[in-house]
Amino acid sequence: MEGEKKKRKRIERSGLSSGLRKGDLIRAVLPGVKGRHICIILEDESADINSHLTCIAVCNFTGSNIPEGEYAINISKYDLPDHWFEEKKADSWIRCNEKDCVKSYEVSGNDKLGNIRQAYPQLWDDVCKAVHSCPISERLKSACNCSFEEIDRKVKEGTAKPSDCGCRQ
Repeated sequence: MEGEKKKRKRIERSGLSSGLRKGDLIRAVLPGVKGRHICIILEDESADINSHLTCIAVCNFTGSNIPEGEYAINISKYDLPDHWFEEKKADSWIRCNEKDCVKSYEVSGNDKLGNIRQAYPQLWDDVCKAVHSCPISERLKSACNCSFEEIDRKVKEGTAKPSDCGCRQ
């Protein structure tokens, strides 16, 4: 037995109890962007043992001016908690860059702010309506995929109006 190496037992993660879920709001550093931003997780974190190394797609909140030609969804009418922001600005937008992503090991428990789909369902509904009406982001479209049929049904019934996009390009 001397000189023989013991094999470590591989432990599979079960479920996503501590993982990131679609709609989670987190505070994170984005590659190439100064400071920490509020981000919306756009896909469930995998239960795979190495999922902490996978870059998970996000959209981020910004109060900055949106560059010409870039899509963003205006969320200024929502009263979001002051403690989320280092500096709360008059205008707030959700911006989806195709490259923005985070790794779960970079997100601590203190960075989790809640889940937009649960805490702000009307905001999430408006985001999905804008995505449905504008070519904002394929990544965000996949996060909203289950809402499109519901949006179309409400418009046909007359209980909702077609979205004017609510976004800026």
